[in-house]
Amino acid sequence: MLYQSGVGPLTRPHYAVVVGWDAERHRWTLNDGGAAARAVDAAEFSRRHRGSDGRALIVRPGPADSLARPAPAVTPAGAGAASAAHDPPR
Repeated sequence: MLYQSGVGPLTRPHYAVVVGWDAERHRWTLNDGGAAARAVDAAEFSRRHRGSDGRALIVRPGPADSLARPAPAVTPAGAGAASAAHDPPR
């Protein structure tokens, strides 16, 4: 997620990865590049996240075998004919 980091007028956009939620304490756990993950109160989390227009990137795992298969190669249209014209005869 993107949130505002800093105090008062000295804030800057900063990315963090949400790694947990404590429902009893209403706290999110963030990994923001520091030495350890840190807990942030839900109200503070919402306030800082609103400051970045609510931007976030959601990453979900795919099927279990999706990483085992290489992605298919993509060749631009006409690339094969152009390269064949420049290949030396065999």
